[in-house]
Amino acid sequence: MTSTASKDAAQADTAGTLILATRNRCQRAVLAVDRALALPERWPVVVVDDASDDDTSDTLRRRFGDAITVVTLRRHKGASARNHGVEMASTPLVAFFDDDSWWMPGSLERATRIFERHPQVGLVAAEVRVDADQRVDEISAAMSDSPLAPWPAGPAVLGF
Repeated sequence: MTSTASKDAAQADTAGTLILATRNRCQRAVLAVDRALALPERWPVVVVDDASDDDTSDTLRRRFGDAITVVTLRRHKGASARNHGVEMASTPLVAFFDDDSWWMPGSLERATRIFERHPQVGLVAAEVRVDADQRVDEISAAMSDSPLAPWPAGPAVLGF
């Protein structure tokens, strides 16, 4: 594993770190990072390149320089690649995103407020919206329609 310099000083002033794990989807990763860096919350971004062979790491480093941290894995780790991104974060919160999804402006601030107001909460599952009409994804709707009693922070979800 290789990485760029740690962002500890920059992360000290922010609530969270955005973490993207990607593999062989270079151009999608560039677009996803562009969106992440444009968010008003200005959270640091860590990209974990999960052993890509399409020049993902080098492209991201050239395009974004020190604006992001890139972690390059030598062996494919799948979903657990995100753990390498978490290791790089020095913030109280982390938020995951994928190379084909993104956080809407203001959503990270809203999640931060939930954690601040409800310290018993360990995970905020975002509402996922899809396609041009931004309809609620079926899985997201099913998770929010939980048979569990709702918490003061919102619905209790059964899966993530």
